[in-house]
Amino acid sequence: MKIQQGPRTSSLPLRKLPSPVSPPPPTATPDPEPIDSASTPPPNTREVRIGRFVKLLTRESLTHLRYLSTMYAFNMVGTTAGLIAATPLGIHFAQDNAAVVGGVAIGGGVAAGAVAALAGYALERHADKKPGPKEKESQSTKAAESLVTVASALRSMPKFIYPTVVGTAAEEKAIYDALDKLPLKDVTASSVLHVVPNLTDTGISGMAQPGLTHTRILLDQGYINDGRAESLVHHEQGHAVDYSGGYGLLGALNWRGPFGSGPFVSEYASGNRYEDWAESYEAYHHDPVAFHRDFPEKAHIIEQAERTTPGEHMMDNESVRNAGRSIGHALGTVPHLRTAMETGLALLSPIQLHRGAKQLEQGLIHGDDAQKLRGKMSLITGVLLGLPGGAPLATVASAMNVGFQMTTDDDPKKLKEANALANKFASVATGPVGMAGVAITQELAKAGVDLSKLDFTPADFDAPIKPGKMIQGLVATVGGGVAGSLIGASLGGMLGGGVGATMSAFWGRIGGGLIGLGAYGAYRALKSEKQDPGPYDLTRGDKVFLTKIVGTAVAGAALGTVAGVTGGRAAGALLGGALLPGSESWASNLGGWAGALIGSYALGKAGAVVGRKLTENDPPT
Repeated sequence: MKIQQGPRTSSLPLRKLPSPVSPPPPTATPDPEPIDSASTPPPNTREVRIGRFVKLLTRESLTHLRYLSTMYAFNMVGTTAGLIAATPLGIHFAQDNAAVVGGVAIGGGVAAGAVAALAGYALERHADKKPGPKEKESQSTKAAESLVTVASALRSMPKFIYPTVVGTAAEEKAIYDALDKLPLKDVTASSVLHVVPNLTDTGISGMAQPGLTHTRILLDQGYINDGRAESLVHHEQGHAVDYSGGYGLLGALNWRGPFGSGPFVSEYASGNRYEDWAESYEAYHHDPVAFHRDFPEKAHIIEQAERTTPGEHMMDNESVRNAGRSIGHALGTVPHLRTAMETGLALLSPIQLHRGAKQLEQGLIHGDDAQKLRGKMSLITGVLLGLPGGAPLATVASAMNVGFQMTTDDDPKKLKEANALANKFASVATGPVGMAGVAITQELAKAGVDLSKLDFTPADFDAPIKPGKMIQGLVATVGGGVAGSLIGASLGGMLGGGVGATMSAFWGRIGGGLIGLGAYGAYRALKSEKQDPGPYDLTRGDKVFLTKIVGTAVAGAALGTVAGVTGGRAAGALLGGALLPGSESWASNLGGWAGALIGSYALGKAGAVVGRKLTENDPPT
């Protein structure tokens, strides 16, 4: 480093004297440069190259998640408002043509949702162009997390509030009396039942509209008032129950059985698998013995779907039902209050995902362990809130987040311990995919690639996402979630019946979404390297190295999941029967859940070890 010296001044003596010998001025010693500085580049090793790739992948994944969550929240609101506004238009213009009602209503909802999603994207992009100051923990942050905890707890409780009926008091009574004959968990599958005059003029007597926030049902007024309420309500509510098993029409419960193929309970049921389910559901609840005799396979799927947890079983009694009817009626006294409430609860998931992604980004950039911790826990809460059955775990995650904020303060040791606990909770909450991730990270570290040493800078998150890339990320994430749910439900159904299908669909949706988002992030990271090549891009040897460890770990985790579920269910049923006779069913489910986690980690770890051993003979890097 060149040292600038100031000018020297002196008075001239009468005669020149020898200058005293003095030591040269001290030379400043430069501070050590960071490992990724431009003046002192890091060594070009495999650990550095893979670490850089992981940083690119993390940036792409978190930034996409932040944009996607904002767009999804806006899309939810827009779709709900559009569906409500467009339905009367569809009814008005339809003349004995049911397709017009559905087309206009769904088209209006999709169009309004698309416009709203674009507005959400524009808002997020605007915020990226004007970055705010580093977010600090505040009382408002703790208050917001406490509110999320309370809301999550409410969502995790067994549902008991009856749908709100838009109609007369007599119509409400007829509908509620029909719902009283269904299991309470099925009664709560819809939120709003709207009685429409002369709906049959459009060619239909009822329509269930699956939305992003809740399911609405249209019912013909004539059917309700002339003694046909029970059959119509049971048919349409059957649709709502069907849709609750997946993403509306995608992954619905009817996908898990022989619905759509004969024999059929009625001619109308032969139209498609959705109407087959609804007609079968109606017939089953009219005469379950006769239906089970004539259609045993379809009856089995319906019975599996209606199995209740101990909490749901306890809630299904007359006093709770009466309370549910009263609350459902009270919410109907204020127009659209029920819709607003359901939409608000549904928005919890994308709001938490956005908060988590933003907090984690800032925590990584500034090296702030407190923000990293809040980001991780908010992400976990958001993911779980977005999944059917995930609210109880989301409540635990949110409560842990509040507890961490109250107990860790700025203590580095406590924050480090809390972050480690958050990582473990995330691994368990995300099921076999999370357990496989743990095994991969551990073996990469043993192979000389320690990802815990990564340091991020603001430059790592300075690339806003273009609309076209956002659509690609959306398709990858949602597509992965849908595919994972369907694959999980199929495998789980074969191994554990209806309950196994539900549990596997839950984890399949998480795993598929994470894999889809991660795969897209990896694709973008590799494409970025190709477009802007540099000395730290992954080499062919690096890619082979990663394939060996990651590939064998994923294969092992998949095998371990299947083996763990099978063995865990058998062990759980055996222990449950021995310790508490009659508890075999829920003990079997608990054993399958634990077995999936243990098996996926154990064989995932074994696979990763094999992969690491295979890399030992690779040429040096």
